[in-house]
Amino acid sequence: MVDPDAPSRTTSSGYWRHWLVVDIKDHALKKGKIQGKTLTDYYPPTPPPNTGFHRYQFMLFKQPPGTVSLTDQERSRGEWDLLAFATMFGLGEPVAAVQFFNQNYKD
Repeated sequence: MVDPDAPSRTTSSGYWRHWLVVDIKDHALKKGKIQGKTLTDYYPPTPPPNTGFHRYQFMLFKQPPGTVSLTDQERSRGEWDLLAFATMFGLGEPVAAVQFFNQNYKD
């Protein structure tokens, strides 16, 4: 799950990584269970005040055999290069995706 609009839609600096799980087994996914190795714990949507609507995107990629991990430079959630990550591990295009919009509750 990512927010491509961090810190705002007009000044985006890359993806903010909200959640990253790898090694999900297809039989578990078919039952609606996301069981795998969590590389980034879930962080709920929390758009800052006065930054407008943010897009929150869930993407599912088919993972080829092998280990998928974050580099030391990717330990930070912010300014994450999703395309570089997908390319590095041969993930290709997402096989499924969903998006929703959210804004700060005080806006």
